[in-house]
Amino acid sequence: MSYQPNNPNGQATMANSSPVVVASNQSNIPIALKSLSYPASTGNNTTAQLTASSTFTGTIEDILNQQAAQIQVTCDQPFTLTIYQYIDLAGTKLISTDVFTRLANVGLNENVTLPGNYFKITLQNTGASSTTNLRLDVTFGIMDTLPRTLSNNGNLKIALNEIGGTTFAASTSFGDAKSNSQVALPAEAYLMGFNGTTWDRIRLDAQQILRTRSHRDLVRISVGVTSVTTATTAYTAGDQVGGLISLASAARGTGGTGTIVSIQLIDASDIIGAYDVVFHRASTTLAGDNAVYAISDADALNVVGLAQLAGAFDIGNNRIAQAYNLAIPYDCSGGTTLYASLITRVGHTFFTAGSLPTLVVWVEYN
Repeated sequence: MSYQPNNPNGQATMANSSPVVVASNQSNIPIALKSLSYPASTGNNTTAQLTASSTFTGTIEDILNQQAAQIQVTCDQPFTLTIYQYIDLAGTKLISTDVFTRLANVGLNENVTLPGNYFKITLQNTGASSTTNLRLDVTFGIMDTLPRTLSNNGNLKIALNEIGGTTFAASTSFGDAKSNSQVALPAEAYLMGFNGTTWDRIRLDAQQILRTRSHRDLVRISVGVTSVTTATTAYTAGDQVGGLISLASAARGTGGTGTIVSIQLIDASDIIGAYDVVFHRASTTLAGDNAVYAISDADALNVVGLAQLAGAFDIGNNRIAQAYNLAIPYDCSGGTTLYASLITRVGHTFFTAGSLPTLVVWVEYN
């Protein structure tokens, strides 16, 4: 015969309770959660002290039904704590590793999301002495956590005051001189300029105006003219003088461009008059010194310009022919060398050996 309580629908011991029927039109019945269970780890807690450089290694345990772990560490030596999560109990399929480091007497208290199936912890004493108050406590349960992408310092890895695991105070001053590193510095940002030696902040003046100064990358190229006639045969108007002249480093890089701004032809033999200077973007085959100037149709396509030196100034023992305020654009085909050739527009005698002319060309790099 079954037990019949005095109040069949009232409170009784669990084993002797009768079913309770709730009417379909019953109003809400308040239910409160009395408490949550936060089980302690069975293989990753320790109070065993560690000698210098030694490591506590926990055992792999099941976290299939656990949402997060609360990890608490106190230690009087600096330490490194590593959290491993696996797919398998054997620990052969590692899926994530999170590392936290702390200085001596700096505690660790983190809630860590556990998306893995299995879990273990290692803690290494990285100090020079044995620990005396090491304690590692790990509990599991439902708790507030941030994403697994936390940094060593418990920040999200996009935190503005942390770069590569190093934290900076918001008031940190990084000084004026900075390298051209690709790392963005936190808290402060500057427009930087390179002065040829170091990087430095670009500053406003006392009126809070950014003042700039134009700069011309002006380069002087000086080349001695070779292969000229030094005996017997005089030059006539229209003759080529010397060979092809190579103006090296006329561009910043291969195929670079620039502008010819001025020319000087300096003659130590004191004989020249009006000259033409022809500029070529590539090496060109010329007729030859003291012959009528001529180039092929194909080479003519590589001419970037011709500058006329209207006459020469006699300055005693030598002469100078010049042209200023030019703006002849050019490019260097296949390299950084520009080429030039000379045409005399008046007849003059041959040059004196050892007193050959020099061509000076001023160019501005683009």
